[in-house]
Amino acid sequence: MASTGDSSAPLVFVSSTVEDFRDLRSALRFWLDSLGYRRFMSEFSGSEKILGPGTYDACFEAIHRADLYVLLIGIRRGSLISEEPKRSITEAEYDVAYQSRRKTGRPKLLFFVRDEVAGDIRRCNPELKYQDFGHTRAFIDKVERVAETNASREGKNDPPADNWLHCFKEFADIATEIDSALGITGTVREARQRDLIREELAEILQKFVGVRTLRLQEGVDTVPGKRKRIEETVGGPIPEALLNQEIRFPDIRHRVADDLFGPLVNLDADQMGSVTLADSGVANRIASFSMVARAYGAVDFPRLDEASRIGVFRRYDAKSRTTVATDLQRAVDHAQRALQKMQSNASDLEEGPTRVISALAPLSNGQFPTAELPRIDVVYLAGLHNAVHNAFVRLVALLRALQGAQDSPLPKDEDLRPTSPFPGMDKEVARERATSDEILEWASRGMLE
Repeated sequence: MASTGDSSAPLVFVSSTVEDFRDLRSALRFWLDSLGYRRFMSEFSGSEKILGPGTYDACFEAIHRADLYVLLIGIRRGSLISEEPKRSITEAEYDVAYQSRRKTGRPKLLFFVRDEVAGDIRRCNPELKYQDFGHTRAFIDKVERVAETNASREGKNDPPADNWLHCFKEFADIATEIDSALGITGTVREARQRDLIREELAEILQKFVGVRTLRLQEGVDTVPGKRKRIEETVGGPIPEALLNQEIRFPDIRHRVADDLFGPLVNLDADQMGSVTLADSGVANRIASFSMVARAYGAVDFPRLDEASRIGVFRRYDAKSRTTVATDLQRAVDHAQRALQKMQSNASDLEEGPTRVISALAPLSNGQFPTAELPRIDVVYLAGLHNAVHNAFVRLVALLRALQGAQDSPLPKDEDLRPTSPFPGMDKEVARERATSDEILEWASRGMLE
């Protein structure tokens, strides 16, 4: 009957005679359950007998609720609903599913016939001995909507829909089509994790992305290059109807794209004291970042944490007999660690942003040509800014992968900034730190040798 479990998982209705497909139905049940799908598989006797209405009404109700209807055609007619005309329960289920699809758009329909049965039917093999040959041939014609197809060729009606009959030789042929029909990669649990992480990433990225508004009419024909820049922003020619409207579009540049520090501020680990700034533009950007710096320590990401902790996107490797991380799992792990680094750096700031803002206030007011900033505060701000930039790059790459982008979810090294704001410090730390492979080899030798 129907499987229990997560009521939000897709429901698959499997229709066939039991005797023809006992092993295949058992394999389908195990496979659907392992992926987290719900399934309805009523096990009727294969003998010829009339079933009461209460028995098959439950099947028809399940078909209306199903997300996918799977029909398997073999050599047997199966149990009957009526004697005159003779109509099998499998055919009745097909009729309900097809009409429901026409009226409501669901369930999706998948039809399969054993490859050798289809060959025998099409060749009208005179050596066939099974008694239901005539019914099977008529049922296949019905599923393929042969009469409607012929009428459409004569211009009497439109071509029929939902009449494709798949020939199968092995279980994988059916599993592949079911996966494609439901549009779910991996298990239902993985699909749910993808959706939850995608929603969480969108919430987190709100801290990075602002929104700008632009009224197109202003200067569109008088300011050199403005029309071209707007067309590049909106992705094509500007419709006349939009010229008097405001357009909103995300803008990240004012938050993390500018390198606030780097070559603009010489940070030397061997020097102490203060940092002198004489560029008001740099000072204003540093002041702006200081105002929002602590907010980056208040980011929550429980779904990303869980996906990294349990390795939901890892895959079993039969050769090594271990689970291995896919690119998507590595992207999840890197994004989670980048957010942790961002949180840690933000918590290290203490009162640094307040001191920096106070030191920069006279410069922003135009009262002094230079500003002196405590070096330790600049170091912490520079480290946080790099961490924010790296978290943003990794989150965007992961979000693109979860939305189906084909490019790698792992950013290139040149797209990331050093963990330490001190030049060359990352390489020094990496040189002194053991790699994962070295740790594993060391542990395998008994550790204390």
